[in-house]
Amino acid sequence: MITQKSRLPSASHAEIPLANLMLCWTPGVHVMAVLHPDYDDHGLLLDRSDLACSDGWSEMDDFGRLDKLHQALGQIVVRDNVPIEAVRRALSYCPEAVRMGLAPHPPSKRGSLVLCQFSQIDEDGVIRGPFA
Repeated sequence: MITQKSRLPSASHAEIPLANLMLCWTPGVHVMAVLHPDYDDHGLLLDRSDLACSDGWSEMDDFGRLDKLHQALGQIVVRDNVPIEAVRRALSYCPEAVRMGLAPHPPSKRGSLVLCQFSQIDEDGVIRGPFA
């Protein structure tokens, strides 16, 4: 059983475009954004999945994908009782969801550091800010 203290991943990759976004979830427990195709089988860890793994997703235009995304969010949050905070955290790895205001910007992590979205760490370990 998963406890609240468990640290479950929110996404399989640092950035997942809407065209390749698959949401996987376990009702009432957890949701994760997964890059589709899911070669590493992250989606198998959870009970349900939708979006890029669905028939017809690749043929949809952006408007159709956004419509399907909103339908899936209704199922995940309302029908399956997954906490909205978990859904927003998972969606934060999809740039289109962030631009639409469905999710906050994800924290940029490297080791134990959490950096602002504009920062980066060079190969020599130097942290450069947005104006460096």
